[in-house]
Amino acid sequence: MNAEPDNLPFLDPEFKARSPILCRQLAGDGSLIRVRLPSDLGAWITVSHNLARSLLRDARLIKQPIGITSSTKSLHPIFRHMLALDPPEHTRLRAALSAAMPPERVRMLRPEVEAVTQNLVTKLSAYGMEPFDILAELALPLPVKVITQLLGIPSEDQALIQEWSLSLLQADLDKPDRTNAIADDIDAYLRILIAEKQRAPDDSVMSFLVHAKKQESLSTEEISAMGFLLLTAGHETSANLIANGVLSLLRTPSTWRQLSMDPSIAGATIEEVLRFESPLEFSTLRYAAEDIVIEGQTICRGDLVFVGLGAANRDPFVFSKPNVFDIDRNNNARHVSFGQGVHACPGAHLARLEGEVALSALARHFPSLELATVPETLQWIPGLVMRGLASLPVRAGNQHEAKPS
Repeated sequence: MNAEPDNLPFLDPEFKARSPILCRQLAGDGSLIRVRLPSDLGAWITVSHNLARSLLRDARLIKQPIGITSSTKSLHPIFRHMLALDPPEHTRLRAALSAAMPPERVRMLRPEVEAVTQNLVTKLSAYGMEPFDILAELALPLPVKVITQLLGIPSEDQALIQEWSLSLLQADLDKPDRTNAIADDIDAYLRILIAEKQRAPDDSVMSFLVHAKKQESLSTEEISAMGFLLLTAGHETSANLIANGVLSLLRTPSTWRQLSMDPSIAGATIEEVLRFESPLEFSTLRYAAEDIVIEGQTICRGDLVFVGLGAANRDPFVFSKPNVFDIDRNNNARHVSFGQGVHACPGAHLARLEGEVALSALARHFPSLELATVPETLQWIPGLVMRGLASLPVRAGNQHEAKPS
């Protein structure tokens, strides 16, 4: 028999600061706990690594609520993207995106990402010994600049895109009635962009999707939703990855100095950041298509399920001393931060690239960077899926001479 749901304070800043650890503690020796969300909905969350990997690939967990025909039709069109759909619709859209943004195209972006990063990092020298917010100055603008260029959005509109994304996040938390109004603005902008790419093709991802729409059976509505997904997921995840990485490294200053002297460890560093402080704390929502029995508990048909990515990455049965940040651990790449299966993050290659470049450039330029506040005072943005800071104040430290590249 299932226990009564736990009321977890997902919107409480103190809970959010330690939620991967607290969720594991609440589960005890189990892999699964029932919770009641702030919306008063009941749900299940997983905490173990093995169960996370299994359920992320389990076809019995679907995106459509059970018993509601074509439920996504109640959503604004831009929210009817891949993450809200099941095969075969998801399969068709995923194939189109994979063709537009293959891994080799992302690898070719490295010089561009490095140039944008270097420009942003160099500007930080103007602060001298004064504190600056790494989120506002680097972690957010870098992925916004990269994803807008990749999509073929004019540089003068980058600030507008970032403003819309932040407004949507705030609306989700405080003003849900404003969500559709903001979505209308974004959708209208993207439809104008689609029309422009139709008239004047270029080498952008959006242009590729526009001109492949007949072959791939893509509608204008679907292309707009795809653009929205890439814009939001394409920069929020990377921004959290960069800021969470800076915080994790500065909490262990010796690791920051190690990275500043040896940029070749950037790849291992990013994998440990992804494990230790995943930019996505939970998977996006799924529903049980049938009863699923796990450890004597039954996830009933229609139940809401969130896979705990952050908790899975702290599983002591997989990672030795899981609550210690250690870039030298030999299995940190076993994290599940980008998901598994058909809904694995399509932007994982880009997020890794931006994270590696940003952290290594920042460490080289500011080898003595330090936190400008006590870590316990930092505010984590409330919510369930994303794990990111509201701000991250840092300062250059006593020795901030730029190291040669």
